[in-house]
Amino acid sequence: MTGGRGQPAGLCQRSRSTRSPGSTRAAPPWRRVRLWACASVAVVVIAAGGVAAWGATQLAPMAPSPSAVVEVDIPPGAGTAVIADLLHGRGLIRNPRAFRLLARWRHLDAGLQVGEYALSADMTPRAILDRLAHGQVITVSFTVPEGYTVRRLASLLAERGLADPAAFLAVAKDISFLPPSAFAAGGPAADAMFPLEGYLFPDTYVVPRRAGPEGIARAMTARFEQVITPYAARMAELKFTLPQVLTLASIIEKEARVPAERAVISAVFHNRLKRGMALEACPTVKYALDIADDVPPVALTYAELDFDSPYNTYRNPGLPPGPICNPGEAAIHAALYPDSVDYLFFVAKPDGSHAFSRTYAEHLAQVRRWQGR
Repeated sequence: MTGGRGQPAGLCQRSRSTRSPGSTRAAPPWRRVRLWACASVAVVVIAAGGVAAWGATQLAPMAPSPSAVVEVDIPPGAGTAVIADLLHGRGLIRNPRAFRLLARWRHLDAGLQVGEYALSADMTPRAILDRLAHGQVITVSFTVPEGYTVRRLASLLAERGLADPAAFLAVAKDISFLPPSAFAAGGPAADAMFPLEGYLFPDTYVVPRRAGPEGIARAMTARFEQVITPYAARMAELKFTLPQVLTLASIIEKEARVPAERAVISAVFHNRLKRGMALEACPTVKYALDIADDVPPVALTYAELDFDSPYNTYRNPGLPPGPICNPGEAAIHAALYPDSVDYLFFVAKPDGSHAFSRTYAEHLAQVRRWQGR
């Protein structure tokens, strides 16, 4: 018994739990949510791992080591599904669906380009996709020397298997293939045999193997445009049109065998044009015979010098209707920057160089000296 106002001892103690020893308390809601979240993440991770494993397998190269090149032609209008089936059929990819999904994931399914491709089974689908997306088609190279005519160029392309000669000549007559600068200058003369003559710039080109005559012509006129643009101010200074410059340059290209003589030969023609004299350039006669389907001789006869053609500068004053070949930049530069000399005549020497004269009497003496006439 306690003294005074004290309470019984049992009432002062905390009541003991009445749960039986084997009973459990229910998990709180937040703990159940966490358990579900962990389970969901685990499922996602497992699923992602499965997809990654599938993708790694299906997007692996068909061959583990370098293998033979397979040429594949992607036709115009082919979508990703057609391309995937084509690649699968050629043994280049494992799974067309995986290839389509990869293209879609990389936003390339609408950007695969047509053409001929060199692929191999050791390439990954990603590498193949990159090549198709960038249009890295099979290419060929060819070199066009300075002074080639359209007809000779057609033969060169035919020899290389790049274009049918008749098809290329047809393109050379189509003014729609001319560069913009040609139209800005008024276009070719109405009686020009091949409007593209002079605009097919001589150079080395790398083009798709099946570019065809149209693609080749566009590549060559585009290159011409790059070369001629810096000379626009000089043409305006001389009051020469682009067709006039190219025509004069083409004659210089054919006449000059020694590079150092280009500007001197240019001066002779400039001087004769200013005086109203006929140019009397033998290469123009040879060109006239060539486009008339005659075989131009090495040495022209007097009868051939009288051949009736607007290109014959022995019969017609001034420049011919258009270029007689496709001149290089050196000849174009010479046409625009002639030497400051007063020569009016020149005659070829046996070594390909020329003897220049101021008067006709001097010229006749040089002809007797060098050609025995």
